[in-house]
Amino acid sequence: MVTIRRARHGNGEDRGGNDVKVRWFGDETNLPSVWDSRLIDSRNRSYSEYARWLGREIQPSDAIAWWTADPQVWIAEGTQIRDTIYPATGVASPNLSYAYQYEHLDTAEMQLKQSGVRLAAYLDNVFADRP
Repeated sequence: MVTIRRARHGNGEDRGGNDVKVRWFGDETNLPSVWDSRLIDSRNRSYSEYARWLGREIQPSDAIAWWTADPQVWIAEGTQIRDTIYPATGVASPNLSYAYQYEHLDTAEMQLKQSGVRLAAYLDNVFADRP
């Protein structure tokens, strides 16, 4: 049985969530699988459709607010989010489904939008001094 304690999340003891076993609509998986693909797949869009949709959702004011090449900023924000995405403590292989999807899909999509802007900022920073 996997027992999850909030204070232990992300400190290296659960291998980045890989040791956190869950069920996604009844299918056995782990927490990173839910966040890396299954939440996104629930939109039933191709990658190119999703990319276009995400791009249209980014407002100029968002791009300005998110424009940073500092990974420490990204890490700090990720740490805050991390503590909200773990399932309830003391439940072995909790079944995540519509309620979890409803609660977290906006966060996943926000992370995707921010990641695109921040990758651009990072690459802009890397290549800024090149002719």
